[in-house]
Amino acid sequence: MLLMILLGACNSSAATNHPAHATSCMPLPVSTAYKPSSSPLTVAVPGHPFASTITSDGQWIFVSLDSSNGLLGSGSLAVLQKQGTNICLLRTIALPYHPLGMALTHDNRLLLVANVTGVAVIDVAQARVGAQGAILGTIQEDSQVHSNAAVVKEAIEVVVAGDDRYAFVSNENDGTVGVLDLQRVRQHDFGSGAVAGQIPVNNGPLNMNSGAVGMAISSDNRYLYVTSRINTDDTSGDRRMCGDYPQGSLAVIDIARVPHDLPHAVLAHAAAGCGPVRVALSSSGTVAWVTAQGSNKVLAFNTAQLRGHADHALLASVPVGSAPTGIILADNDAKVVVTNSNRINNTNSQSATNDPMAPSTLTILDAKSALAGRPAQLGTITVGAFPRELTGTPGGQTLYLTNFNSNTLSLINVEALP
Repeated sequence: MLLMILLGACNSSAATNHPAHATSCMPLPVSTAYKPSSSPLTVAVPGHPFASTITSDGQWIFVSLDSSNGLLGSGSLAVLQKQGTNICLLRTIALPYHPLGMALTHDNRLLLVANVTGVAVIDVAQARVGAQGAILGTIQEDSQVHSNAAVVKEAIEVVVAGDDRYAFVSNENDGTVGVLDLQRVRQHDFGSGAVAGQIPVNNGPLNMNSGAVGMAISSDNRYLYVTSRINTDDTSGDRRMCGDYPQGSLAVIDIARVPHDLPHAVLAHAAAGCGPVRVALSSSGTVAWVTAQGSNKVLAFNTAQLRGHADHALLASVPVGSAPTGIILADNDAKVVVTNSNRINNTNSQSATNDPMAPSTLTILDAKSALAGRPAQLGTITVGAFPRELTGTPGGQTLYLTNFNSNTLSLINVEALP
């Protein structure tokens, strides 16, 4: 009953806003090469940062912040702006529950924030000038019922289709991808009418944190790629590989089947190591790169093979640091940048540590070498504690990295990567 009351609280579009922080600014990074002992520029933020997203003009940066402990704890949105050669923290906006992954519509008018129980919708223009009225509403998907108990979906990531028609939400606890109708959202419909349905990515019994996690949409807007920590459809293979659990999966979804044929929208699954969490696509859409958190590896898949012959889609498997999480392609797809989160006490990784506040690293891979089966690691960069998500600026000159345990945002020059 308490959980249902908490879920009901998400329907309110009103939220108490944090007092505006005094504007604080840091100089933007300059083009100097990193040394093994050096770290990128960091900007302090007032909370644990999960993800960041950047407007298409590169001037506004939004960061989701976890401000408390517990699944249904509070959080906020940090609003930063580039001002000349500085980056400035202007304000924070209180959000219901944990704000996690985010996505902007392509016209930069709406910011969609996954917040465990649903998706908060932010008016970008209003957020730029003040906190009051910035939250337009919160969309909730129906919770699934397992063993007569409501299960919070834990909406974790959001991506927006290239035509801004639909948004997709990965639900980590029930193995589905929610489909939001953005036409209804733009009409300020935040009720059930805004939910076009759910795509069942995994079938069968589910465990907590076994469902859909990372997502990426192909540039031609035809396919959505989704990682799942545990593939509940997979009954083959050596379960001991992943600590008594099946391997996770990378699924491909046919967007043309949205919303009229959601039960059959998944075209195929491919085994994707232990605990795959994030996926990034090459610019051409021909290669999907996946972080397998429990395997301490980055995997590469041929997307054409994935759609037709999933068992033969794996192109490369490259060891990286402890519990890789975030991933992004940089330098015109020449390099793959991976966050080594250290979030799992994994004895299979020499870089693992039990200290949650210990600095961690990014691993930089040469994409061509990885795909050719040659040694691919170009180097590492020291960053903050629990580096989580990576976002690139328009044009790709700078990467923004959220360091969850350090409460910082790192700014990394792409041209200065190893």
